[in-house]
Amino acid sequence: MQKEKVSRFWDNYVEKTKLYNVPAASARWYVRHVERYIKAHQDLRLALHDEQQIIQYLDDLGRTGGLADWQFKQAIEALRILFVDMVRAPLGRRLPLALLGGLGHDPAS
Repeated sequence: MQKEKVSRFWDNYVEKTKLYNVPAASARWYVRHVERYIKAHQDLRLALHDEQQIIQYLDDLGRTGGLADWQFKQAIEALRILFVDMVRAPLGRRLPLALLGGLGHDPAS
């Protein structure tokens, strides 16, 4: 049962990426970014995360991740989809605009 829930979660996540015009070939990378974030915070339910945890994670990722700029932006967008569309956490809308601006298509607009 738990495996089915997890599988359904990821299927739904991939569907959400389509709303942001994420190419199908890139959706797997979005999933990987989110998987890494979840693994880094496995002791805390996603609904309980706050802006500071996300900002700290992205700060650490930017320093040590060895990512190109576009990959870092992809990680930000992946987390935005996670928190705004999947978790529907209030913090998703409160994330600093500097982290969210210019990234993909916002289906709310």
